[in-house]
Amino acid sequence: MTTKLIAVVGSTGHQGKGVVAALLDSTDFKVRAVTTNPEGDKAKALAATHSDAISSGRLELFKADLADEASTAAALSGAYGLFVAQVPGPQEEAQGKALVDAAKVAQVTHFVYSSLPSIGQLSEGRFVRVFPFEAKYKIEKYAREQLEHVTALIPGQVSEAGSNFHISFSDCGFYSNMSMPWYTKRGEDGIARFLDSTSPGATRKIQCLDDEVDVGRFAAAVFTRGAHSTAGKTYPIAGPPLDTQEIAQIYERVTGETTRVEHVELDEVLSSLPPFVQPCMKEMFLWLEQAHPHKLAYGAMEPQDDHSEEDLGVKASTFEEFLNRTGFRLQ
Repeated sequence: MTTKLIAVVGSTGHQGKGVVAALLDSTDFKVRAVTTNPEGDKAKALAATHSDAISSGRLELFKADLADEASTAAALSGAYGLFVAQVPGPQEEAQGKALVDAAKVAQVTHFVYSSLPSIGQLSEGRFVRVFPFEAKYKIEKYAREQLEHVTALIPGQVSEAGSNFHISFSDCGFYSNMSMPWYTKRGEDGIARFLDSTSPGATRKIQCLDDEVDVGRFAAAVFTRGAHSTAGKTYPIAGPPLDTQEIAQIYERVTGETTRVEHVELDEVLSSLPPFVQPCMKEMFLWLEQAHPHKLAYGAMEPQDDHSEEDLGVKASTFEEFLNRTGFRLQ
């Protein structure tokens, strides 16, 4: 019996390299790690981490330019499955749709996409400039129109929010984002500070994940369960809901460091971002203030529609698990 091949686009990014690792560690699939630069530091690090898999023929690094049709076709040739995680940018939608077209030509059976919902649609047209969400939503929609077996993963979400709250940029998904200066800082006194932009008197909890591990676990489980079982479904990936105080308490307990929570105004959060992304981020914050507090995937899914655990048997990491596994500490 021929071992099936999974192509991974975005293989040297946080999500992609986690998918490569999970496929190699927990499945029998062969893996083709698609990269634009096999000689780059990230690709070399990926190859070094999985040198045994390369030697045994289970893993290959494959150079491909997603802007080139022939190159993309070659990358997908012979693949049973395709996992795609894209970096936001002006070419994201065009390249994503081109990947869908190439997957159709290559007769890829199972397309698994790291997606996001449309905030423009969810807000009924009020917030249409959150470009990373819109591009991924459009690519997912196009894939479902063109391909028979498509499964979407949505990393990160917000839950249990009050009716009047502000949310900081890094609330939108990954524990690793907590190293960003608009979320945390370490004062001259050495105390670890978590920044909270929640309005006074309001409450909000966030649900994050370890993007280097959890997306891979979910993707590997989806491919293992199979196209016929998971096609047409969307699986949100997010750990337990935590407010900033709970995050700080867990960090202090695990690390032994003195930790504080400091309030920060939303305008200060926005001013710390590059000007070209500020309109996007502002609309995202405004939507998350209004999203239904108990819906999943940024307000796009009803809780009863999440079949992740029963279908896949996996859960996203807790913050404590992330800290213990990675040794993450504030700088």
